[in-house]
Amino acid sequence: MATQFEYLYTPLKIGPVTVRNRIVSPPHATCLADADGMVTERQIDYHAERARGGVGLIILGTGYVHPTGKVLPGMNNLYDERVVPGLRRLAEVVHRHGAVLFGQQYHVGGQFRSDFTELPLWAPSTLPHPVSPEIPHEMEIEEIEELIDNEARVARHYREAGFDGVEVCMCHGRLLGQFLSPFSNRRTDEYGGSLEGRLRIAFEVIDRVREAVGEDRVVGIRISGDEFTDGGLTLKDMREIVPRLEATGKIDYLHVSQSGIES
Repeated sequence: MATQFEYLYTPLKIGPVTVRNRIVSPPHATCLADADGMVTERQIDYHAERARGGVGLIILGTGYVHPTGKVLPGMNNLYDERVVPGLRRLAEVVHRHGAVLFGQQYHVGGQFRSDFTELPLWAPSTLPHPVSPEIPHEMEIEEIEELIDNEARVARHYREAGFDGVEVCMCHGRLLGQFLSPFSNRRTDEYGGSLEGRLRIAFEVIDRVREAVGEDRVVGIRISGDEFTDGGLTLKDMREIVPRLEATGKIDYLHVSQSGIES
């Protein structure tokens, strides 16, 4: 048994952090936050059990970075500084059981409906998503800058709470992924058009997040290796995009998933 799982139980170094093994609890929706998006004891207990059970790395998932990004009850409100004490308690418990803790930062973009938040549905372009009949609001430059500011704010909150790193969500056709993909980004300004334009927001978020967390924390990106969507990002596209992201020298890992919600 030990020989069969030799590598599974071998420590793994990710940037400045060493994980005790290669068992990961990836980001997923637990919907255990309270009505204000604050951390609850039930949420802490949920992740503590995984750390106690031997998971090496836990990535806290589906916390939203902006009021327009909430799509489900029970998601964590990460841009509000009131969330930091609860995140700190979560980090302390997970660390007590020997696991490493990263936090994902997330905005769903134009994939759902605005009647949940009663706020504009932010997206790169005014294209209805296949799973939502609503025409989203094409983000103005000032709103893009506000989003980038909030990505940095959330990264600082994770650092203040003692998390070991952050993971920026650019996968599954969420908002940052929507900017990357020609399927959802039809802009003609500096944030659209060519690959360089569609990548612009990714580079700016990476810069600000790294600045916010410092060099002693991990920064990762979750991407879709292929959107499996007509007109969307393919494996060939990602083989061009990923080296460009890596060349920034500011990310420590890539978490590769697949598909968008439409596929």
